[in-house]
Amino acid sequence: MRKLALHLLILNIFCLNSVYSAPLQSLDELPANYKKVFSFPINILEGNTIILTAEVPAGFKPGEDLGKMIDAGLIEYIPEKENVNTWTEIITFVPIAGKQLSADTVVDNTATWIKEKTSDLAFVKRDKIHTKKYDTSEAFIAYTANDQRELLWIYGASGPADTAVVQYTIRIPKQLKKENLTPYIEKITAFKNKYIKITNGIRTEKDVVVPAEQDEHKQ
Repeated sequence: MRKLALHLLILNIFCLNSVYSAPLQSLDELPANYKKVFSFPINILEGNTIILTAEVPAGFKPGEDLGKMIDAGLIEYIPEKENVNTWTEIITFVPIAGKQLSADTVVDNTATWIKEKTSDLAFVKRDKIHTKKYDTSEAFIAYTANDQRELLWIYGASGPADTAVVQYTIRIPKQLKKENLTPYIEKITAFKNKYIKITNGIRTEKDVVVPAEQDEHKQ
């Protein structure tokens, strides 16, 4: 598993139109048509809380016991028919509370860590945005680890004290050239556009899930 960082943050699972509430430890026992949306506060100092919400796509399962991953501060999902040793894709959520780490620093530190542990590292794409209330930074990084070529997308969002990180890694053919990565980049970009949002929100103590077929934008 990809343990790039271990930080603990109180984790809320919520929805915009909640219809079902359950204790966190029982989420894995819910029907398959229920989706999970994680809420990571990134700025709680500006009146309305700024949160990064990350939804788990259909067809993915927790890489390990969900409760244990939350306790460790790192949450990973892999395709339902795969296991932690032979995955082809892995989605990782890392909340970092109170460390005052900028999104750009997290991306840079991750790239440095990967460079030390792997070979053939190349930044495929890099972007960052600064706003008055939060910053974002992201990068696509290709590298070889244990004779396996991988493409990693890392996306960080940070406020004055808290940071949330999303990673999506895909194992790709060994001989694939940098200029031929477009289909994989487009797949990850579609995931970001559909499942990763930064919004104003209200902190809640409830752990909630909703049926996947519901319109999540309805209030």
